[in-house]
Amino acid sequence: MKLQCLHLIAVVICTLLLSKTAASGEKKLMHCFAFTPIESAPETDWEAFYKATDELPSKIDGLNRVWYGKLRRPMRLYYKTGNGDQEYKQRI
Repeated sequence: MKLQCLHLIAVVICTLLLSKTAASGEKKLMHCFAFTPIESAPETDWEAFYKATDELPSKIDGLNRVWYGKLRRPMRLYYKTGNGDQEYKQRI
């Protein structure tokens, strides 16, 4: 009985110590953008996008880094158009 109580106390103490350690983890955040460039977009729009993206860490607390990059190939997005199982249309 005494051994079971000691075992239970040890488990409770370890749980409390580990939960405190897990809660005090790293408080940093990185945001990632992956995009397909639009050929019809003017260069000024892309420059504004890059500038606004680079300024995000200074405007949002906890956000330490922003990464952005172009996709190797366009991402195809589809949406369901009806009640049928195979009725999809390409969005982009």
